[in-house]
Amino acid sequence: MPDMNKYILFLLLSIFSFRVFSQFVQVHNEKFILNNSSYAFIGTNYWYGSLLPLKKFSGSERLKTELDFLKSNGVTNLRIIAGAEGSGLINGITRIGPPIQSAEGIFENDIFYGLDEILFEMGKRKMKAVIYLSNNWEWSGGFLQYLKWNKQISDSVFINPMSWDVMRDEIGKFYACHNCVNDYLKQVKYVINRKNIYSNILYKNDATIMAWEIANEPRPMRPSYIEAYKDFIRII
Repeated sequence: MPDMNKYILFLLLSIFSFRVFSQFVQVHNEKFILNNSSYAFIGTNYWYGSLLPLKKFSGSERLKTELDFLKSNGVTNLRIIAGAEGSGLINGITRIGPPIQSAEGIFENDIFYGLDEILFEMGKRKMKAVIYLSNNWEWSGGFLQYLKWNKQISDSVFINPMSWDVMRDEIGKFYACHNCVNDYLKQVKYVINRKNIYSNILYKNDATIMAWEIANEPRPMRPSYIEAYKDFIRII
């Protein structure tokens, strides 16, 4: 009888694990699969969704209303930003915020509540998320902020509007900056290992998250940084 009980327990756990795993979007023969069926979707860029629920904006009701609107119109896959790095002027503009990483290596637990809430609400609506973990561009801090923290860009260049050529020169430095990449990886690890306060599920185990993007629109910016960019991709 004890052996039979162990067998039954193993069988139940196997069935449970299969059901949980099947809730994740998977790839098979170059096709998306969900719950053992082909998965197709209509998606949109909803980058600010993780900022709406924060107390500063009092936007929880707006978030729910917008998610209901999107779902009712067939939009079930949302691309959202994990959060901003740093605060204040950058490239002549004020970036979005508040940031999840307010200073180098300092993560703001309360600010993650916004990302927690949108993922929880999306899960209830059987929607899927694509989360980008940083930004090639300045409007959320992104790679330029990591360069600033590691003294690879001057204050005057960082704060004031940059020409396209200057921006290419500066952002490209990120991939060759070992300390910058390490700081970025700390944020990646912090985010994917976070436990959602509403669902009590680790982000990395949350089937609501379809995919992680390295960053918003990453690119080497200059041919001279292509090899460093390749190395960066391999590290990820």
